[in-house]
Formats: sequence, structure tokens, C-alpha cells
Amino acid sequence: MNPLAELKTAYQQSKDLIMNQPLTTTQQAQFRRIQRSPTDLEQASNDIKLEAVYQALLGANLSAIDYQLFYVANLNHDHTWLTYPIEPRRVQMWRQTASPKLGLFSINAFMFEGVSIDETAALALL
Repeated sequence: MNPLAELKTAYQQSKDLIMNQPLTTTQQAQFRRIQRSPTDLEQASNDIKLEAVYQALLGANLSAIDYQLFYVANLNHDHTWLTYPIEPRRVQMWRQTASPKLGLFSINAFMFEGVSIDETAALALL
């Protein structure tokens, strides 16, 4: 598996797990190993951008284990981005109200102006 695909998969798995329960020590160690794996600098520039984002998001997910937060990339008009936490109580509220936001944020790792966006749209903003 290429580094970008491995990071995307690890990020998605960590997010899915965090939304339901705190990560175990074993899971944390496994995700940290993937997050710290070296990158392939010969990739296309879009892949390098995405790899940097997924690496940061996975690291952010692992940084707040006790709070059961997961993070998405909040993208800005000026092509900058930052990690943005999604709290467990927000996830619970989305579940209780059957909000479509839960499905969108479960699938997508990116946000623009408070709206979940997919990877294709995110690349235009990175």
C-alpha cells in the first residue's frame, strides 16, 4: 500500500474508532507507527499535500485520546488549513437528531466554511 493510501486508511479507522470509544494502547501504537512512517517525495504534488494533511490529522487524533476528539482539516480561501476538533457531544447530538452531518463528517476528512467537503474539493483549496 502506498503511504498516502495507508495514511488515509489509518486516519479513517482512527476516526471511526474514536467516534465510538477511546482508542486502546495497542491501537494508538499502531496508528503512531503509520503516522511516523517516511513519505515518498517522488509523488505528485497533490499526493504530497494530501499526505501532509492526513499525517497531521492522524497525529491530532492521537493527541487527544482522553477527550475522544477526532479532527478534520478546516480549509481556508488562502490555501492554508488547520486541524479542527469534532467533540463527542456533537457526534452524539448528530446521532440523536439523525443529522446528515454525521454521515458527511464520518466519510470526509475536510471542512470548508463549516461544511464537510470531499477530497476532490479539498485539493482545489490546498
